[in-house]
Amino acid sequence: MSPARSWGQSALDALKPTTVQTRFISLRTRLLALLAFVLIPSLGLLWYTQAEERGAAIENVNRDAARLIRIATSNQAAHIEAARQLLTAFAQFRQLRPANAAACSAFLSEMLRAMPLYSNFGVVDPDGNLRCSAVPLSARINVADRAYFRKSSATRGFAVGDYIVGRVTRQPSITYAYPLLTAEGDVEGIARTFDRDLGASPELKQALLHRRNANWSRWIEQRMAQPGAIMVAVGAGHLAGGDSVIAMLRRDGYRVHRLQ
Repeated sequence: MSPARSWGQSALDALKPTTVQTRFISLRTRLLALLAFVLIPSLGLLWYTQAEERGAAIENVNRDAARLIRIATSNQAAHIEAARQLLTAFAQFRQLRPANAAACSAFLSEMLRAMPLYSNFGVVDPDGNLRCSAVPLSARINVADRAYFRKSSATRGFAVGDYIVGRVTRQPSITYAYPLLTAEGDVEGIARTFDRDLGASPELKQALLHRRNANWSRWIEQRMAQPGAIMVAVGAGHLAGGDSVIAMLRRDGYRVHRLQ
């Protein structure tokens, strides 16, 4: 009996660690499952919250960027309008006429000191040569290839150039242009422009300008001999030069004045 009891006791003793280990594994599994049950919803909520916050942050960035673009656009539009009004006023100053380039540069230099927002002021002739400048010139400058010069020459009005490095200031800037008007109300240098463009064909110049100007002046004189007010509209090319409609009327004794 003693050996049997001894074997049974040994068998029981051998089974005890396995049972305890099995219970331990089962308890650990339950704890892990409980922990996962608690953490997974929290992690899901955290991921959802972060995604929502990220979306809100992206929306805020886009909204702020759009607001900055609107502000920048509005400011740029205000700068362009201010430049247009300034150049329109400049076009009336006799100091900018071609008679004295030194006086023109001195006047522009004084204006630049009063308005430091701008980097330079200048006057360009019809060929694109910079005739006078607020910033002193170290060499001859021609801007005939610049967008602002081409646009203003083509439209005979205010023009906005590209964002480029200036040839005088060597600074990146946007240049604005406005045609300089003479006392006769025409674009300065228009007569020289026609002379240059039509110089190779005197016959064409005679037909397009001189002959037509003579016909216009005769018709105006005949019409003015009749009662009533009249309005005559002609192209700018007929109002410039020594053989213009205005010059012919003045030679015939008429007084011609520009209406402001």
